[in-house]
Amino acid sequence: MGDLDPRWDFFQDFTLRTLSLKADKWGKLVGNDDQKQLILDFLEKKDKLWLIITAQGSGALTASEIPPESSKTKGVFFFKREEKSIPKEKIPNLVSFGDLSQIPLDHLSSFVDDVVDGILSYNDNFATWPSVVSSDVQAHVHKLKSEVYEISGSVKGRTLLPMPAGVENVSSDGDLSHVLHKIEGIIIKWTHQVKSVLELKSGQALIDGKNPGPQEELKFWADLSSNLNCIYEQLVSSKVKKMGRILKEKDSSYFQSLLAMYDDVRIHLEEARDISMHLKPLQSLLDDIEQTDMSEIERKLSALYHLIALIWRSCDYYRTPARVVILLQEVCNFMIELTKNFLDPENLLKVEIGGTRGHTLSAQVVVLYEEFQELHKKMSEATFDPLDPDDNRFGNLYAMFKEKLYDMDRRLASILCQAFDDCASVDQMFKLLAIAGNLIERPVIAEDFNPKYKVLLETFDEELNTCKDIYDSCYEDPPLHKNQPPTAGKLKWANELLRRIQEPRDRFNLVESPLVQTEDAQIIFKKFEQMVDLINDFKKQTYAKWIATVDEDCTFNLSKPLLERDAETNLISVNFNPKLEAVLREVRYLNFMGEETIPDSAAQLYEKHDIFRQWVSSLRQTVHWYNKVRKTVLDVEFPLISSQLDEIDQKLNQGETTLDWSGDVLSYITEIYNAVSDLEIRVQKAKDNVIKIQEIMDVWAQSPIFERKHDSKEPGLLNLGDRTDRLKKRYDIITTDGQKIHTLLTENVGFFKATESSTEWEAYKEYIDEMVIEGLFNSIITSLEFMQDNMCAEVSPFFASELELRSPDMVFQPSLDQKVHNGFYDLIEGLLDDIYHISSLVPRVSGDEGYQNLMEEHHMLNELRGDIMGRVNKVMNDANNFCDNFEIYSNLWIDDRQEFLNQFLTYELTQFKEQIDSYEDLYSQVSGFSATEIFDGWFRVSIKPFKQSLLNIIKKWSYMFKEHLIKHVENSLVDLQQFIVKTDEGLKSEVVEGDLDGLVNIMGFIIACKDRVEATDNMFSPLKATIELLKAYNHEMPEAVYKQLSDLPEKWNNTKKIMVSTKQEVAPLQAVEMADIRKKCAAFDVKQYEHREAFRKLPMFQFSCEAPYDEIDLANKELVAMETYMANLSDNAKLFEVHVPEFKQLKQSRKDVGLVKEVWDLTNIVTSSMTEWKKTLWSAIDVETMETTLGCLRWS
Repeated sequence: MGDLDPRWDFFQDFTLRTLSLKADKWGKLVGNDDQKQLILDFLEKKDKLWLIITAQGSGALTASEIPPESSKTKGVFFFKREEKSIPKEKIPNLVSFGDLSQIPLDHLSSFVDDVVDGILSYNDNFATWPSVVSSDVQAHVHKLKSEVYEISGSVKGRTLLPMPAGVENVSSDGDLSHVLHKIEGIIIKWTHQVKSVLELKSGQALIDGKNPGPQEELKFWADLSSNLNCIYEQLVSSKVKKMGRILKEKDSSYFQSLLAMYDDVRIHLEEARDISMHLKPLQSLLDDIEQTDMSEIERKLSALYHLIALIWRSCDYYRTPARVVILLQEVCNFMIELTKNFLDPENLLKVEIGGTRGHTLSAQVVVLYEEFQELHKKMSEATFDPLDPDDNRFGNLYAMFKEKLYDMDRRLASILCQAFDDCASVDQMFKLLAIAGNLIERPVIAEDFNPKYKVLLETFDEELNTCKDIYDSCYEDPPLHKNQPPTAGKLKWANELLRRIQEPRDRFNLVESPLVQTEDAQIIFKKFEQMVDLINDFKKQTYAKWIATVDEDCTFNLSKPLLERDAETNLISVNFNPKLEAVLREVRYLNFMGEETIPDSAAQLYEKHDIFRQWVSSLRQTVHWYNKVRKTVLDVEFPLISSQLDEIDQKLNQGETTLDWSGDVLSYITEIYNAVSDLEIRVQKAKDNVIKIQEIMDVWAQSPIFERKHDSKEPGLLNLGDRTDRLKKRYDIITTDGQKIHTLLTENVGFFKATESSTEWEAYKEYIDEMVIEGLFNSIITSLEFMQDNMCAEVSPFFASELELRSPDMVFQPSLDQKVHNGFYDLIEGLLDDIYHISSLVPRVSGDEGYQNLMEEHHMLNELRGDIMGRVNKVMNDANNFCDNFEIYSNLWIDDRQEFLNQFLTYELTQFKEQIDSYEDLYSQVSGFSATEIFDGWFRVSIKPFKQSLLNIIKKWSYMFKEHLIKHVENSLVDLQQFIVKTDEGLKSEVVEGDLDGLVNIMGFIIACKDRVEATDNMFSPLKATIELLKAYNHEMPEAVYKQLSDLPEKWNNTKKIMVSTKQEVAPLQAVEMADIRKKCAAFDVKQYEHREAFRKLPMFQFSCEAPYDEIDLANKELVAMETYMANLSDNAKLFEVHVPEFKQLKQSRKDVGLVKEVWDLTNIVTSSMTEWKKTLWSAIDVETMETTLGCLRWS
């Protein structure tokens, strides 16, 4: 349908999305022809304006033209704004739609508060209105809000007090007159609202003539309590308090009304809460009674009335006749309703026949009853006249009625006979007779049922035989009920056996059947009488046997002392003879059974049974406490209470020797009861404190201080991230616990009534001190064993370190060098110190030395600590040895790459390739290294940082060679291109005769071109090979390089041609210049010989020279000038290809200047040292220094 008409898709989509339903629900809706036609009419017909689609409890959708009656139904609505058919496009332009709220009143309240009030209370919306109109509108809006507010509360059973408009914006410093009358008006309204609640009466339904049950009473007080609590919370809110302050400040008479209202609500709330609390237990009992069968309801009614009596006694507010009478009336209504339901014929038909076929037979009875009702209805609705002799219809109908009735009697007789045959005992048979009532007297039914009376007699006879067999087998030792004494138990057994046959016999008296009067029946009844006589004789014999001994038991045993003591164990016991207890129990149960002939001695004893019970109970408790102290007191505790026990023993001695059960010993029993109770309580409290101390210390050892991380499925490393917080928390706990231990120990001083300076108390403190030592030991060993257990091969890693490359060394983080501060070794030592430190947080109980010193000297703890540190040392050594394996790669980060490259530049391209390949292979090899290495199962070393650093270094080595080749290619081509451009331009410049600079410039280009001819001619093939090699390493050269490599060979050949041509052109000028250079060389050669002769005669070569360094400087300047001229001359000669002499004389002069300066430097050192030594005293001469100086001079 949706494929053909988009309107259906629109309706389906909105309905399913709004109601959160699946598409199959919509399919079932449109699958119903009537529902589909209803929706189609809404789409097509103009006069159909409304369509309501609701969801039922099962989720099924139903379409309708009218809204649902219940507001709890979920649904959606569609409404046409105009009488038109719905178009297939732009449906929302015509149809308004939305969801149906399940709480319309709450939605109305929200709409009024958020929409209506928000629009009409905003001043800008009516700024142009007259003030009278705007004020009136605001007043009506507030009135509407208040009414909706009140109604919403009423629906929920709550009285909501509306607030006056504008009170929340009032300042106590401003003008209050404009809101005062509003507040006073609202107080009047509140008074009426609260008054209507306070005047509610729980018995109003009875006054109105209704018949409510007690549940109404419970509901009334629960609802009233809840409602008054709601009112009270509103009256104590900040807004109402603010209103009260305004009324008080303005001295308004309504302030007292507000206070009175508050007091009334508070008093009635207290009353309602108390009554509701006391009535609440009735609910469960009433529910139980409603579910109870009528035959068993009597006992529970007694409990009901007893509970009402308790309410009368304990609830002050309900202890008035008017209120309890209402409850009793409602209980009577409750009972009447239960009885009516029980006696309802419809319910009588529901009585089920017992037995294996009871359910089937009961169903057949119901079918019979319905058939009879239908038959009776047909007879009663007959309209013809039965007295009309000419009309036979009544006779025919009556004959049919009798025939049907006869058939029903036969069927009912069959059902009763089957039910009787299904009965398993005499009781069940009599119950069936009671259910059938007078139906079995109907002739047709009686004819079939009378033979069953013989079966009833036979069954009763079998029951008598069974009882006789039970009697014969058990009369010597009959089975007793639990906790019953022998005599009363036997009599109880006999009475039950008698009742088993007596009740059926009594019911035979109600049976009116000839079979009951037969001779066989009389024989059975005589057997019954014999059985009754037999049981009665057993009861008399049993009772007489007990009476024969009871007097002696009562008189002899009362003269015994109250207590007796075991000389071996020093424990005491109550000396109340078991025979006296037996007599009291027998009398008690015999009274329950209604026996009136109790012997006088037993009766007199039983009159004091409450006293004896109190004495025996108190003495047994006293004995229990005393023996408990004796048995449980520790050797270290006994000296603290020995004197107190002696005092108690002196008091107990009276009960062991002089006091017996015949006198009044209540005061004595109370005295020893209080004395022993006081001692037992104090000793027990002291023991409880010791247990608390032990429990406190047990908590320390429940978990180690440090634990693994739990951020994954696998156990993590030791969690050190929260080490500081964890230690602070654990230290704070132990510090606080240590203070608690000392507080508990101080309490024990009072419990034992001990003297703190006594040796007994010092011994007790040593006992507690040993406990504390053991507790601290357990706490420390828990953490140490946790570390030891997690530092073995069978566990996941517990600690970790990272191998890093910090050139020129490989280092672990944390360091695995024991000498390095804050390394792994120090970390473990620190953790162990943290664990041991807990023993310093508890002050010593007994002794001067602190607990930490004791723990540090403890042999077992030291062994455990040593084992842990031994494991640490082992993994540190193993990890360092593992690290040594990487030393083979140390040259990669130690060697200087640039220096290595400089040495490698003379190698061929194939050697470059071999070198790069070696680094690529090395990179692959290192990449295959495992990221972690586990040592001894618990220590994990991560080489990932080192591995990454090493890979980066290898890449740098590889890239260095690649980069050199790349730059070599690029630089070679760029250099050649620049050279060609510059050379071409220089060679093309014109030179005229006499232009020496121009000639020199051109000759420079010609020489430069000739110098690189061979290298340039041979460079292109190696460059291409280099590019191909780089391609093999996935490096592609820029397009410009390929273009240069293509263009430059041709350009280079052209440059060589230009060079040859230019050289020929300047040949004449070159020849002239060459001749000139040869002349200058010859002249300079003569000049250097002359200079050499003059140079050798300079004063600086003589020891008598006074200013040798000035002479040396002057000679050096002359040499520099001549060397500069010589260099220029050599450069020009090279340009013009002229041979230049070596000018050896000038070079020798340069060498001599250096030597002469060194001579004069040594001379000055010697003379200055000798001059300084001459000034030194003989006593101050440092021979070693002088020898060292002379040795240096000799070496120089």
